[in-house]
Amino acid sequence: HPCAMEDGAIRGQLGTIIQLLQDPSVGDHQLQPLLQSLRNVLINQKLAEATRRLTLACMRDALEKLQKVSDEFVLSTVSTLALVLDERILAKPQLSEEVVNDIIDVIRRLFEKKGSLRQIRSAEDGAIIGHSLHTILERYVAPAGIARHIRINAIAAVSRMVAVLGPGPALASFLPGLASTLSKVVLGDYKQGQALYASALDAWGQAVVTALSDTARATAPGPASSPTRKQLYVVQDADWWAASAAHVYEQLKLFTEPGGPASHPAPRVRAALVAAFGHILRECQSTLALCVPVIVEALVRLSGDAYARVAKAAESVLAWYAASLAACDDHHALPRLLTDNLCTLIASLSQRLSGNSDAESLHALGVLHAYLRLLGPAVRPVLLNPMTRDWLLKALIGLGQIDASDSKLLSDQSTAPLDAAAAGPAIKRLVRAFNPDVAEMLRRVCHALGQGTGAQGLVDYLLAALTNPDQQTAAIFVLNELLAGASQPVADKFGLQTSSAGQDGISEADDADSSVWADVHVSFVLPALPAGPAPNLEQLRAITNTVLDAYLQALDSADRALPGHVLPGHASAAAAADPSAVRQAAMAACLLLEGVAVCAQAHAAEPFQFLQRTLFPLLSRLGCPLAAVAETAMFALRQIAAATGPCTIADLLCINGDYIINSIAVQLRYALDRDRSLLVLQMLLTHADERIFPLIADVIDEIYYALDGYDQARLPSFLSVLRSLLAALQRWDAALPAAAVVTEENEPAPSGSEETGLVEVKPNVAPHHKMAAEATRRCMHFASHPSARVRLLVLDTMHHGIDALASCTDELLPAAHLLWAPLLARLSDSEPVVALRAVETLPVFARRCGSFLRERTAREAVPILVRHLERAAVHHSTQARAIATTTHAFKIQRAALQAFKEMARALELMAPDVDAMADACVPFLHDATHPAILEIALELFTVLAALQPDIVWYAVACRWHSPPALVPPGPAFASPALPAPDPHYAAAARRVLAAIA
Repeated sequence: HPCAMEDGAIRGQLGTIIQLLQDPSVGDHQLQPLLQSLRNVLINQKLAEATRRLTLACMRDALEKLQKVSDEFVLSTVSTLALVLDERILAKPQLSEEVVNDIIDVIRRLFEKKGSLRQIRSAEDGAIIGHSLHTILERYVAPAGIARHIRINAIAAVSRMVAVLGPGPALASFLPGLASTLSKVVLGDYKQGQALYASALDAWGQAVVTALSDTARATAPGPASSPTRKQLYVVQDADWWAASAAHVYEQLKLFTEPGGPASHPAPRVRAALVAAFGHILRECQSTLALCVPVIVEALVRLSGDAYARVAKAAESVLAWYAASLAACDDHHALPRLLTDNLCTLIASLSQRLSGNSDAESLHALGVLHAYLRLLGPAVRPVLLNPMTRDWLLKALIGLGQIDASDSKLLSDQSTAPLDAAAAGPAIKRLVRAFNPDVAEMLRRVCHALGQGTGAQGLVDYLLAALTNPDQQTAAIFVLNELLAGASQPVADKFGLQTSSAGQDGISEADDADSSVWADVHVSFVLPALPAGPAPNLEQLRAITNTVLDAYLQALDSADRALPGHVLPGHASAAAAADPSAVRQAAMAACLLLEGVAVCAQAHAAEPFQFLQRTLFPLLSRLGCPLAAVAETAMFALRQIAAATGPCTIADLLCINGDYIINSIAVQLRYALDRDRSLLVLQMLLTHADERIFPLIADVIDEIYYALDGYDQARLPSFLSVLRSLLAALQRWDAALPAAAVVTEENEPAPSGSEETGLVEVKPNVAPHHKMAAEATRRCMHFASHPSARVRLLVLDTMHHGIDALASCTDELLPAAHLLWAPLLARLSDSEPVVALRAVETLPVFARRCGSFLRERTAREAVPILVRHLERAAVHHSTQARAIATTTHAFKIQRAALQAFKEMARALELMAPDVDAMADACVPFLHDATHPAILEIALELFTVLAALQPDIVWYAVACRWHSPPALVPPGPAFASPALPAPDPHYAAAARRVLAAIA
């Protein structure tokens, strides 16, 4: 009796049974007492858990020893263990997870031992199997709170039960509940773990294939069965087969939708789904014909999976399916199915993409991309239908709309220099509110569409959408990627380089058509579909010329809403009225510039006419004050340079500089479009190298001619060009040829004189030095202009001019002499920013001219800088130090101290000048000074100490010194009278005195 059992007695009995199992003649009928004891042990509340687990282990060992088991023993054991697992039937203690797992493991091993069950004879037998399946599924598979390893073991037990039952009415009766429960697991939370997902998918596929295979239908009993069987099991008539296929179809749709196993992040789950689909295709083509389109679409989607194992598995299944159809002389079945699925997808694409979540949009685009990639050129006949083509393009344009209401999409202005290597595609920066995964998949879809169609028949619709402001940006983006994809096969044929507007090249595994299925679908799919005429280079050039005309016209229209980039700082009325219009126009301009770069791929072999049409507009946008537009123009130039042969933008501009400069000169001479011409010239000087120098002399003369005419409105543009010219000459100085040496002979000496004629050797002035000197002298006349912006440009021009003439003393010193007075006047300018720029320019004169300006600097410039420091020498509190960097006082202090340091180092000032500098700068050694200012002041005193250490020592000692007082060496020396030391100067004074020592 169960209540009389104890742990020790049970362990002893189990030891006897284990010894009995060593006899190979033991049969399953001799295990009936063990089975009964097992039930009693499991429900006994007084026994230890170790005793229960030992009993279950004994049963597992017994099953391992038996050669075979009878149906009666299987049903009896399953019934006993199922009653134990079903806690609603027997009153017993709560089973632990380990005991439950051991029970399920015994059931699984029992069915592994049994190959198959004979035809179940009675309602009791069916009830036993049904109750066992129901208990395991409902209590240990479906609940999410059960431990993961128990659920996986329970699913394995269910799989073995299905395999033992085999096809027939029994499994058909259990199939609805079995498939539904497993599908709930498959559609559950991703946190369940990929092992559970994979095992549930395997079990679901096994149950569906076992019950609904073509073989099972062929061997199923007909409706004329006995009434008893009709009452016990379902009748597998035509209605049942149709209802079962519809049930599986609904589950498959859920599997392939977003959030299902087809979109699971774990490759193991997606691989298990491919295996299940392949099993169904191989075994259930007739019974589940309704499900074949859904399965094929899912396999097409997974054939482009990022994980190579999943992609190859899906491609292998599709290849087998195509081969099986071809073996039945039905070569057109799979191509028809693919094109029908594609047409159905396109018809519902707008609905699937609009208003849905990003996951649903990503799923729909992934399926579309897989179809386009798989069909390749065979997609052309599908898009010959105008309605299908319009549906597709309308859906893509609707998804690609970019919201221009976000003020963070574009920076207002940027004065940072552009880096050709760092500039990137604008779409990566502009589409910040857009899901990046959806944007990338949309790009791939458009690229694959262009590869398949060659852009034939699609461009007209997209160009028409350019005129609609609501669709413009999306239409440009789609058209850019379409042309990039269309350029790929033509470029491969003619050996050209290609790149996408979204990135430098298509190198992902998803876009590379080099997988296993690529070799298969060419043989089995594409020959069955008429692909139409292949695009050639001439057709692609004609298409890109049409697109280029529309793009250049749209760029001019976008300029009207942008800030006036030809006159930076003067925004248009539309820009001031509607900032969102500025952002919209800027995004359109960025995408248009990328499109111009894409068009270059088709003209790479003969780029002359293309470059003549595009370089001027691109250079003009390179000077736009909006950083996004300027960076995209830089990116476009780099792409064009890579596509047309040269490897850098400088090479591109120097090779094609002749007609660019000729266009600039003509427009300047006849006042056709001076603003844009000046901007293009400025960008040309900024980004070209010294090879362009022989071509710019004439156009610079046109600049001087216009300056003489004193065009007040365009004066900042002219000065900006001169500044860019001088900066370029400074960069090119080392690469341009040096001046030639001229030898002259003096007049002969008078007769009778002992002196002879001397030979004078002097260098000639190089052409670029003459040009720099002329440009520098031209700007001095505008140093007192009423506009602060013009005065700033003049100071910048002086700065670059002096640097450009540094290697030519014959031109440098006269230019410095002429510019000194205007520079000195600007040091006391009423506009603080102009005075600050003049203070920053002064060290350049000192560094380049040296002793030539020593006396003037000491006499005229140093007192002005001292006055600036005296006005700004206010000890800041701790709170003021935190915000000091934003004030003019901080900036002028830093600039003046830096100027003193540079001048002291370059000019080797005398004692009175060093004394004036030290007295003016010693207040900045106070410990309340901003750390940046204090550090510059310490560097200045270190430089001054190298020149006049006594003066520096006295200036610092007057603020702080270390006792005892100094003792004179003799009566002739007077002891210096030093004030009391100020502790606020102690730290800085120690550093200066240590440097002097």
